Amino acid sequence: MQLLTLHELPGYVARWRPEIDERLRRIELALRELMSATAERVALGDCSVLTVSEFAKLTDREPATIREYCRKGRLRCTSTNNGPGGHPCYRLTRDELDRYKREGLLTVANAATKP
Repeated sequence: MQLLTLHELPGYVARWRPEIDERLRRIELALRELMSATAERVALGDCSVLTVSEFAKLTDREPATIREYCRKGRLRCTSTNNGPGGHPCYRLTRDELDRYKREGLLTVANAATKP
């Protein structure tokens, strides 16, 4: 590697500046996403199973909307009949939250092939 003189340094930096700026932008974006995900996990005690209300809060939806998505199979969840009056009580995983944020709701065809 060749050493640069002080007079050559500004030209060298100017050539690499756009690439460095882009790399820094990507690093800052990834860091913000990581901090946001960490804050969500800390706020919920890092639990891997979420209630409908917790899922709704993290997705800016109403709990009734999330229940409807669960009922129609648009979200992957588990269901028990332990809710009030024998109604279903849904639980969703953190993995499903991450999938929903990435991909959105399941289509009816995909909902039929739940894992």
